[in-house]
Amino acid sequence: KWFIIMSVLLAASQEHLVLFVFMMGLYAIFIQKRKKFGPYVSAASILYFFLVIAAFMPFFSSSGSQPILEGSSEYPSRYAWLGNSVGAIIGNSLLHPFFVIRNILLYEKMRYLFLLLLPVSFLGLLAWPVAIIIPLLAINLLSSDTMTFSIYFYHSALMAPFIFFSTIFVGERWFSKLGILRKIFAWAIIILSFGS
Repeated sequence: KWFIIMSVLLAASQEHLVLFVFMMGLYAIFIQKRKKFGPYVSAASILYFFLVIAAFMPFFSSSGSQPILEGSSEYPSRYAWLGNSVGAIIGNSLLHPFFVIRNILLYEKMRYLFLLLLPVSFLGLLAWPVAIIIPLLAINLLSSDTMTFSIYFYHSALMAPFIFFSTIFVGERWFSKLGILRKIFAWAIIILSFGS
C-alpha cells in the first residue's frame, strides 16, 4: 500500500522519476521473486513515462511539440542530437550504439561518474541497489546540457541514496562477522555522506 502511494507521488513530482519505480518493479520480479506484483509495477510505470513524454507534455505545451526536443536559444534541447522525436531517440540509441557510447565517454561525463562514485570509493558498484539508478543515469549522460552531468546540480540528488545504500550492502557482506571493522566501515560511510 505505502509503496503504491509513494510511487504515485514520485511519478507526479517529475516525469522521469517514475523510472525509479520501473526499476523497483524489476527488483520485485528478480530479487523478491514477486512474479505477480513486479510486472504490473514495471509495466504501469514505463507506460506512464511514455504517455507523459509523448502525449501529455506535447498536449499541454504552448508549442504543441515535445519539450525535450523543441529547445530555444536560452534553453537548448538536451536530446535533439539523438533524433527529432521520442521514437527516433530510442531508435538511434539502439541502432547506433557506438555513436551514443562515444558521446557518453566524453571527458566531462567520465569526470561526472568519477565524482559521483568517489565518496564511497566506487564500492557502491558492487551491490544490486545501484542498478536502480541506471535509467536516470542514462538520461543525465545522454543529455547535452552540462547541468545534468554535474554533481553540483539537483539532477544527481536522487541517485546518491542508492549509491550509499549499495555501499552499505557491500559493507554488510564484507564485514558481517568482523564487529570492529563493521563499525569503522559504518562510521566511514556516515562521514563520507556529510562530506559529499
